[in-house]
Amino acid sequence: MPLLFYWQPDSYARDREFGFGFHLNQNSPAMATARPGDSVWAFTRRKRDGLYVLAAELVVRAVTRNPPNYRNGVHRIWGDLHRSRYFDVDFGPNAEPLIRALDIRARAERLGQSFQGASAVREISEADHQLLSRFAADLAVYPHAAIYAEDEFEARLVHGAAARRLADERLYAAGKKDDAGVNGSRHHHIGCPEQDGFVERIGGQEAGHDRDVEQCCLGVEQVGEQPAAEVAPVSAVRC
Repeated sequence: MPLLFYWQPDSYARDREFGFGFHLNQNSPAMATARPGDSVWAFTRRKRDGLYVLAAELVVRAVTRNPPNYRNGVHRIWGDLHRSRYFDVDFGPNAEPLIRALDIRARAERLGQSFQGASAVREISEADHQLLSRFAADLAVYPHAAIYAEDEFEARLVHGAAARRLADERLYAAGKKDDAGVNGSRHHHIGCPEQDGFVERIGGQEAGHDRDVEQCCLGVEQVGEQPAAEVAPVSAVRC
């Protein structure tokens, strides 16, 4: 089922500055209901004028659980690298009238107040999804998203070789910036996470598998429609 995700303005600003990485994180139980191929529509409040604008459409590739006490929430939705998109909120039109017209309860005076706590992420109907799709058809896209070092092991499990290519491109670009004297603060070596993450669902083809991923602390519950026991090379990925 499609989801509507309220991206708190401060969190959005921090994530944009840090770098979008094709995933969204939240504690809301609705995150765990997402299935591969579903759309997660994210909106935020633009700080300069207070308008609510669409920020992203992530087409679900996988749903994972973050390590305990992860600051952004227990659930992580990974977006498909080729079908997901971030919108340039600096140029986005006011989306509040559309959001209030959807078949969800959003009656607070300030729209964001209707999306607090567990209600920050809502299931929406297919009809509402189609309305959002039409609204977003011509929105300007924000082009800066990548796979970053701290996410790379899990990203390779979810996305396979495509994640490695994207990470390599990011490292190459960061290296060029370093050579030019530009701060490349996210250009650093990767390592195995200290705490286990857990992949719940991965859609499409089987998860990527290479020697680096074999050393990562991740376990697979389901890959596509197959139980993990039937995908031995991937389900064995735990350290």
